[in-house]
Amino acid sequence: MKTIILLFFTAFFFSCDIFESNLQTPVLLHTMKVENIQIDGNRVQTDIILSTGTPCYYFYSSEITKTDSECIIKIYGKEEGEICLAVLDSIKHVQEIIFPTSGEKKLKFYRFDGEYLDTIITIN
Repeated sequence: MKTIILLFFTAFFFSCDIFESNLQTPVLLHTMKVENIQIDGNRVQTDIILSTGTPCYYFYSSEITKTDSECIIKIYGKEEGEICLAVLDSIKHVQEIIFPTSGEKKLKFYRFDGEYLDTIITIN
């Protein structure tokens, strides 16, 4: 009987751990710096360093809002379902952006509290 109870609790514990990370709400990550920007025609690739609350975060999704002259980039992360130390960490994310027109473009990377890290590029 003890074996059956032990197996039940073990299965319950692992089944909760497997699905826990899928239930967590994505978090808007803070841009620490933009390491690199590569421009190839109308395609722009940015290497972004993002601040996380623990080492257990991973990239989840990005939200890109573009106008003809401005592009706002917000990156979301999720924390894995493991127990994790609450120490500041960072992750690197490569974001590709396609611009339909040439000209000067302002890239705005979300930092925190409505603040952005801005940079201006030129698409030929």
